[in-house]
Amino acid sequence: MPIVFNVSRDGVDADTTDRNKLVVTSLDTELKIIKKNSGTVSVGAGDSDATLKQHHGLGYAPAFLSYFEYPDDLGRYWLSGTGLGTAGLSAYRSQSAVTNDLIELTANRSDAGPGAFSQNFAYYLFDQPAGMAPSGSGKPIGYQESAQGIIVSKEGFDADKAKIYEQQFNSNTDYLKYHLTIPGKIVFDTTNDGEAIEIITHNLGYIPIFKVYAKAPTKSVYNPLPIGRVPQSFFSSAGADKTNITINIGWVGGGGPGSVFPYRVVIFKNKMVI
Repeated sequence: MPIVFNVSRDGVDADTTDRNKLVVTSLDTELKIIKKNSGTVSVGAGDSDATLKQHHGLGYAPAFLSYFEYPDDLGRYWLSGTGLGTAGLSAYRSQSAVTNDLIELTANRSDAGPGAFSQNFAYYLFDQPAGMAPSGSGKPIGYQESAQGIIVSKEGFDADKAKIYEQQFNSNTDYLKYHLTIPGKIVFDTTNDGEAIEIITHNLGYIPIFKVYAKAPTKSVYNPLPIGRVPQSFFSSAGADKTNITINIGWVGGGGPGSVFPYRVVIFKNKMVI
């Protein structure tokens, strides 16, 4: 019979407590944070963009999250992508990509002038390869305890040999820790070019790792922000500071007053490394 590995808080029985109250359980598939980093991408005078490449050494393209702080909006980190940036007014953009060897971070300004500028970034690389469904069933059959820590493998893998993404638990790695999900909707009230902004208060006192999903009025599925879509010219982005998460939606041409954009804000307990 497969081993079920549970870790509870002090004073709580790991065998009988509710699954949602466990600190770690092998019945869940959790993302391990393999590497995290922050820094600056500097763009030279007269240039519109620059790309910083950093080796991660994982040997595969990992799932990741990345964020950028724009020069005219210090203190708030925006999801990397082709979104509108700072409340729809910023000329600054950002982009990120991963390969089997690198993470590439690009800072951009659409109205490049003579002056140099820089953008701060923060990123997280996870154990799961990008675009790959989680392996194993989530029920571990392997257990190893040594001076290097505790490792529990997923079903079908040897704990002594399992790769990091074949492990259910590794006491030497940090995990993406879920905090809460906030649902809501933005009602677009502009018939011409415009934007709508939603501010959600989290009150954590620090900038958390977060992700936002939204659904366009004519679509049936939620997409992760930032989103850029043509021919509708629908763009969006989201950023977080120590108090709030700001969602920005811009729709060139608009969909008319009353167009509704449902969203889901997912907040994690992890403090952003900046």
